[in-house]
Amino acid sequence: MMRQVFYSIRRRLHPVYQRDLEFYSQDDNELVCCIRGWGKWYGDSELEDESVSELIDMMHHVKKDNQEFDIDFDISEKERIYFIVQKREQ
Repeated sequence: MMRQVFYSIRRRLHPVYQRDLEFYSQDDNELVCCIRGWGKWYGDSELEDESVSELIDMMHHVKKDNQEFDIDFDISEKERIYFIVQKREQ
């Protein structure tokens, strides 16, 4: 079920970046996927404001489509963005 979020994120990425989204880890309660080089960056660890706005907008739509999960992201070094998907507590 959590993989549906992965595919939801991938669908919302520009086609150039869709192949770059990769699974990082997964267990019964959490899925983490990562994309490198998406958006515009200051150096290798700070996403530019315009790209942050795009990312927040994209995540709004992904969350709306997958309300049974808690979905967050982490902007990291080496131009990486991690998406963290967890089953929502009932």
